[in-house]
Amino acid sequence: MMKNKKYLIFKTFLITLLMLISCDNDTGIESYPITNDFRVIQVNYNQRSIGNDVSDFDLEPQLQLVLSHSVNKEVFESSISITPNVDFSFEYDETNSFVNINFNEVLEYETNYVLLIPEGIYGANGESSKEDYNFNFTTKTFLAPTLSIGYETLEVYETENLNLNFSLSEVVYVDVTFDILLEGTATLNDDYAIEKTNLIIPSGESSVSTSITALFDGVVESVETIKLSIVNLVNANDGLSGEPITINVNDDRPVIELKGVMELDNYIDGTLGRVRAIHLNVLENIEDLGIFGVEIATNGANPNPNDIDFQFPSGATATKGEQIFIIRDSDFSNAQDYFQNCFADFTVYQSGRITQNGNDAVVLYKNNISIESFGQPGVDGTGTYWDYTDSWSYKLDGEWIYPGPEAVLVTSGTGTNSSSDARYPYCFPLQIQGVTALLWEGSGTNGGKTIHVMANRDIADMSLYSLNTSNNGGGSDGKEFTFESFSVTEGDHILLAREPSTIASYYGNCYNNFDFVIQSSIVNQNGDDAIELFSGDVVVETYGDVNVDGDDTPWEYRASWGYKLPSGWITGERDCSRTSTNTQTSTCPYPFCN
Repeated sequence: MMKNKKYLIFKTFLITLLMLISCDNDTGIESYPITNDFRVIQVNYNQRSIGNDVSDFDLEPQLQLVLSHSVNKEVFESSISITPNVDFSFEYDETNSFVNINFNEVLEYETNYVLLIPEGIYGANGESSKEDYNFNFTTKTFLAPTLSIGYETLEVYETENLNLNFSLSEVVYVDVTFDILLEGTATLNDDYAIEKTNLIIPSGESSVSTSITALFDGVVESVETIKLSIVNLVNANDGLSGEPITINVNDDRPVIELKGVMELDNYIDGTLGRVRAIHLNVLENIEDLGIFGVEIATNGANPNPNDIDFQFPSGATATKGEQIFIIRDSDFSNAQDYFQNCFADFTVYQSGRITQNGNDAVVLYKNNISIESFGQPGVDGTGTYWDYTDSWSYKLDGEWIYPGPEAVLVTSGTGTNSSSDARYPYCFPLQIQGVTALLWEGSGTNGGKTIHVMANRDIADMSLYSLNTSNNGGGSDGKEFTFESFSVTEGDHILLAREPSTIASYYGNCYNNFDFVIQSSIVNQNGDDAIELFSGDVVVETYGDVNVDGDDTPWEYRASWGYKLPSGWITGERDCSRTSTNTQTSTCPYPFCN
């Protein structure tokens, strides 16, 4: 009862106030004469007061009438109408003077609606209106949304499904219809099937899905393609801009892949040593490696399945995760010396025909059908981006990286993978990728200090690794920071930052490209300090020299950075970040962000 009393007091106050306002014709506010007539005092739209003849109305509006008196609901509901005809219902407050008009169906775009309360007796105590009341509103203009397609991958393998999700940039209240056009080298119903090609996104919904299934045909063949386009699109814009997307239809999911190629000329223990090898990664258990082989397409030769250079022995097996080296037999001992302890990680096969030079493409075969290649078969690789003369190439997280020719060339002394500027990544699961001691306007003293590491392989437990900052050439201090126990995936980037929020502001969107960001006070280097990476208790990598103050050295990074390319370390110029406000406008953008 108290609640109702308060509400009635408020309502009496409101009506009195309106009556008082009506006595002053100079206020500019619509006047209400002192009367006991039944009328609509106010209309609220989406919880705000509005006048009549309003445009750009929602198609599902919240409409409320504020009445001068408690209403006789039966009479009121039988008299009120909305044209064009639309289904609606009523909801009242405790005083029956605040009425919500609930629309039970979506309104039409670009339509003028009229709410009519004819002259009549509507008050609960017999109060009447003196004239018809009309409220006019026009719904918003239809603007076509954009239709886009989402997918996890554009690869599908035999017996597997590829889900495609078509979504609108915003919900609209008309049906969006379209068809899927399928072209390409793959044949519908022979190589693949599709769930449906005539699609509809119903009014008020935002997406629709379909799926493609690669069919098993028992034939080993090359990759085929589906060119998928959107056609006959109604009530939306094509987010593909009329350009098809390409979906690769593959045989059964790969169980082995090319992982690396190398042709190294190096002095190993003071003697010229050559290492020619092909590195394969086993993706699934293999009961018979004998169906696989490799060919070296020498000097731009075209692939020839009748000239495979190495075929695995029939009946040989392999286990998921196993790493295989196919090495020229005469290079075996050189490979042992060059890779040292890492060499034990490989299952080694030898062949006298593994004779590639750094300009030769490599082809992987299954049952004499090409399933993968490195380089460009049919092209002499000399001077190309994939030239690996006196060097190597390595597939990291599905993408090949190239140090470039002569990246591993040592002409005297002793060279090993550990001592090389361009170390073969597989042998170092975690590497230092970058160090910074950036300073810019507003950064403060510590805001730009980071250590950036990257995973070259999946690592199940990062707590095996630690870092140390060696200040002012004072030598190694041992492990200052040890990672917590968490797993990372090949290709993951991990950033240790003294002040993550500050570096996030400087890096902008690039900051989101790091897979992990960790705050740590051990990140205290000043641009002349070396950084050590430990695996267990062993230092596996050092940036700079822990026994040297880095001032005026090639590796100094004061108000700058050091960054590792596949070929080795590069640095920005000293003080190159000072005049910038973000890395993109710096004279030396951090390479990871560039």
